[in-house]
Amino acid sequence: MLFLFLVFSVCPLFAQQKIEPKSIDIVRDSFGMPHIFAASNAEVVYGLAWANAEDNFEAMQETVLIAKGLMGRYKGKEGAAFDYFVKALDLEGRYEAQKDQLNDEFMQLLSAYVTALNNFAKKQPKRVLFKRAFPVTEKDILKVYLLSFAALSGLPDALGDIMEGREPGAFSQKAPLGSNAYAMSKSRTASGQTYLAINPHFMLQGPLSFYEAHLYSEEGWNITGALFQGGTSVFMGNNEHLGWGHTFNYLDLLDVFELDMHPKKKKQYRWGEGYKKLQTRRFWLKVKVGAFVLPVRRKTYWSEFGPTFKAPNGKFYALRSPALDALAAGQQFYEMGKAKNLQEFKAALDQNALPLFNIVYADKEDNLLYLCNGMIPQRPDSFDYSGTLLGKKENCWSNYLSLEEKPLLENPDCGYLFNTNNTPTIASCDSVREEMKVPYTDLRPGLNNRAHRFLELIESEMGLLNWEDFKAIKFDQQLSKASPFYQSIQFIYDLKPEDYPHLRKPLRELQNWSLSADAKDPRAGLVLLTFQYIFKEKGYGDEVFISGPKINTAELLAGLEKASRYLYKHHNKLLVPISELARYQRGEQWQPTSGFPDMLSPTYYEMPNEDGQLVPTFGDTYIHFVRFNENGPAQIQTLLPYFQSPQIQAYKNQVEALEKRSLKTVEMDKIKVMKSALKIYHPE
Repeated sequence: MLFLFLVFSVCPLFAQQKIEPKSIDIVRDSFGMPHIFAASNAEVVYGLAWANAEDNFEAMQETVLIAKGLMGRYKGKEGAAFDYFVKALDLEGRYEAQKDQLNDEFMQLLSAYVTALNNFAKKQPKRVLFKRAFPVTEKDILKVYLLSFAALSGLPDALGDIMEGREPGAFSQKAPLGSNAYAMSKSRTASGQTYLAINPHFMLQGPLSFYEAHLYSEEGWNITGALFQGGTSVFMGNNEHLGWGHTFNYLDLLDVFELDMHPKKKKQYRWGEGYKKLQTRRFWLKVKVGAFVLPVRRKTYWSEFGPTFKAPNGKFYALRSPALDALAAGQQFYEMGKAKNLQEFKAALDQNALPLFNIVYADKEDNLLYLCNGMIPQRPDSFDYSGTLLGKKENCWSNYLSLEEKPLLENPDCGYLFNTNNTPTIASCDSVREEMKVPYTDLRPGLNNRAHRFLELIESEMGLLNWEDFKAIKFDQQLSKASPFYQSIQFIYDLKPEDYPHLRKPLRELQNWSLSADAKDPRAGLVLLTFQYIFKEKGYGDEVFISGPKINTAELLAGLEKASRYLYKHHNKLLVPISELARYQRGEQWQPTSGFPDMLSPTYYEMPNEDGQLVPTFGDTYIHFVRFNENGPAQIQTLLPYFQSPQIQAYKNQVEALEKRSLKTVEMDKIKVMKSALKIYHPE
């Protein structure tokens, strides 16, 4: 007991204002969404941390364990890899170098946040994964932001390549981190209102899955939307004046430098006209082995290029990424959420603390904005940064593009903006804008199926678009014939089923597919499984939905045969709708799902299991629609379909709502929220 008292009594790093939990209201609606009401912003953040901990304390702790370098103690050898990553990137040093960027107001919020986490751990000791994780400090949360963006920027993969003897290359994101966001001005809508759709497609579970909350402070902060587990404010959503969504953009956020080492002097690398000595950084990893914790000594290096590593072949490589300069990312999210108009929103963007993410913005004044946002390095034009780079001083960038230098489009003539992880050069209408071509911001140039399909649906509407049709665009599950994927598989229709007797029926069914991933389409299951097998065999990710997959007849037939055998074995028939094939577990219930990769309403799956099912891993993690009139949000409708926790099971089923295409209405008015509340209580 004395140990627990000492652990949870340590003071936070920053002197905080007095928080009185009993003055904070956590209001749960019928879907379990928390609405937090309090007098001050800091008290609201305390309530946010408490509610998130109630719902997903375990995921929040895992990110803190990584930031503290405690995963080896917690998970053994598997966890020690995370600890090595944290030590090798010197997150402690990055914190010390950047902490002066953080203002007092934001630090007050962080202080309230960690106080809530520590108090929750004290009240709920059985839910604490590892006691040494507590107390959580403001520094730990800031390091979590650095870690998250480092992971999204490709640093773990690059480090793995170096340490395992593979040639490190340019940034490559294999996970299907997609999203949709689109906005429409009142000149294009039947109601004369401004519409905004926010729809990230991220991980369904884990630290980078989404949480939804409404934050209301008597200091004037009133915002609703989504954040990652453990986030300190809303990352995307709307306040009383404006809203914005994020989509993943494929920026070049990582440069790998091969150092030019001195031919005779050890650990000396070329820097300008001379040489510098590598800094050697030794550290201990603590690794759980059975009942024991063993110390393991490791070392890395540091150069002017950044964290530096020695490969098995003796070469030294350095990693340089904007993600390591993103300590103030949480502060920028907070400032974006407080903005009252486009000018203030741009002022928040000028902080330039978010390493990546496109932004699609709309407000009550009918302004629309698309920005290919990120901390984009000012790289010299004279050098190609697309591969492993020769470590020259003149190639070692240190500054970032300003807001005005990034691909940006404001209030386009055709009255709408969109991004579906497609090229930033096409953000409105179906035309390339030359001014949007900025080096290293378009690693996946072109349009994917979602972009083609969005443009088809928008351009087919000759008149004004009503609210229901605007929302229906997002729920579309049709493959466009203009998409690179469809264009690459057209050879299927030239094949003659009679030439392949053992696959005559499956091939004919494949050719008769309606191009729909609807839950009830009888052929969609066969099509989905066929390409699941092909993609696995060829090592494809979702990048081929822009470039187009290269598949020959033999590969197609092999995938079709595997899919057919699987369906006959597990379902005793060839034609299995996705609603019978794909299942998502919510508590003890299995819910049917639908959708293909790269549909406007997509789902990405694991390979089929021995139970005859496809289990989704990525997809419609959050859906948010808002329409503005001149006074603010006229209506907000959202879904957080796949959020899992034992606590949330008691509320309405949002996976079922997704499949029915029904949405929940979110109120921002305190009186209305209180009136319809299912549960009202205070944190402790």
